[in-house]
Amino acid sequence: MHRKFCGLIFVFLFAFCLVPSLFGQNILVWKNDKNVSFSDPEGAGYVECDSAITKALAENGYSYTLVNELPNDLTDYDIIFITLGYAVPCG
Repeated sequence: MHRKFCGLIFVFLFAFCLVPSLFGQNILVWKNDKNVSFSDPEGAGYVECDSAITKALAENGYSYTLVNELPNDLTDYDIIFITLGYAVPCG
């Protein structure tokens, strides 16, 4: 009985994760980092904070909307990424 229950939960979670990917995602990337840039460790020069997120999304076939201002209505989006820059230690 316990195995059937665990198997049923697994099937439900798998379907829950798979079904949205079949129909696509509406992804928003909000650049809330004041256009901070940093030296890319992969050698691409200076890049903005959203570059790794947008690169990963594009390389995996996801389309996304990149904005500098947060829209008033977020109900159109399934996933929202927010870049906040990075912290520099004082001293």
